Amino acid sequence: ETYTVATASGEIHFGLLSHQTADAVLLRVSAAKGKIRIPRAAIAAMTPSRTSLMPAGFDRAIPLDDLRDMVAYLQSLK
Repeated sequence: ETYTVATASGEIHFGLLSHQTADAVLLRVSAAKGKIRIPRAAIAAMTPSRTSLMPAGFDRAIPLDDLRDMVAYLQSLK
């Protein structure tokens, strides 16, 4: 699930919730940045996001077979 996390220092992070513990959350923010660890003590707000990480119209921009492959891959990450 995608979350928006605001920290007490004013940073905003947006990504997939990868893992969470009593002490921290781990967000997968992008392929380039990978995962970031945010200590719970630093979190001012954490809310599920309604915005998808996939760009609008992406499903119409790639061939249907590629879209199917991508969906299968994403489901395998759960």
